[in-house]
Amino acid sequence: MPDPTAEHLNEHKYEPCMGGTRTFRRKDHLVQHLRRTHHLETLPQIDDWKVQGPPVTSRCGFCDQRLSSWEERVDHLGNHFRSGSTMDDWRGDHDFPPAIAKLVVNSLPPYHIASDSRVLVPFSATNFHHYDHLNQIKSRLGTSELNAPDHELNADGQLGSFGESVSAGSGNDMIEVLVFHLSRFARQQMDKGIIPTDEMLQQESRRLVYDCEDSWNQTIFDNPKWIAAFRRQHIDQVADSERDGMLHHLNGFSLHDDDHGPKLDNA
Repeated sequence: MPDPTAEHLNEHKYEPCMGGTRTFRRKDHLVQHLRRTHHLETLPQIDDWKVQGPPVTSRCGFCDQRLSSWEERVDHLGNHFRSGSTMDDWRGDHDFPPAIAKLVVNSLPPYHIASDSRVLVPFSATNFHHYDHLNQIKSRLGTSELNAPDHELNADGQLGSFGESVSAGSGNDMIEVLVFHLSRFARQQMDKGIIPTDEMLQQESRRLVYDCEDSWNQTIFDNPKWIAAFRRQHIDQVADSERDGMLHHLNGFSLHDDDHGPKLDNA
């Protein structure tokens, strides 16, 4: 209507949307909003309402090709799936830019999706059985561990280059809980002078997830790529940092002998 009256505008309930710009991730959601909230029967031309998002570069885990946009990713991966590829054929991670990777929630490393889909209680962002299983696992940690202060943990960044942000102790998904607990387990072992082996990490992960240590039960810590990335971030980096700190401390002293044996003096 070229010159609508105030009464006509009120029929379309425009005031709730006047306070700022609302963003819809999907075109059909915008159309639904216009029809249900604003009672539009004839839709305006909305194609030019679209705002271009940031470029999302990534890689293909089937053929390792670099992908320069989300649209290219959708088309490229779709062709692989139509050709018969499944997530069993996927290798590596997404390689999203860090700014995009930190926004990824409720997810699994892509190379773990196929094997996880075959476990007794597969990961799901919505399925009740997954969260029931997760709550059982969290109950084994106990309140004191779940409420531990962040500085005691070593899981406050991203695990390797996977892009799945791990917030210390928030416990929102299985991966988060496992990294939360295993990082503390590794820290406690290193405080005793023990560098945790892969077998120790895998055994502790099975104990937490299945309440037993039978090697028949597999967790994400049985995935070689995952455990290698975990070791780099939560064991190797910590050990290297502590070794550098010790060398820096010792550089402030010199060693000499006297009648009572060697001594350390300030250099």
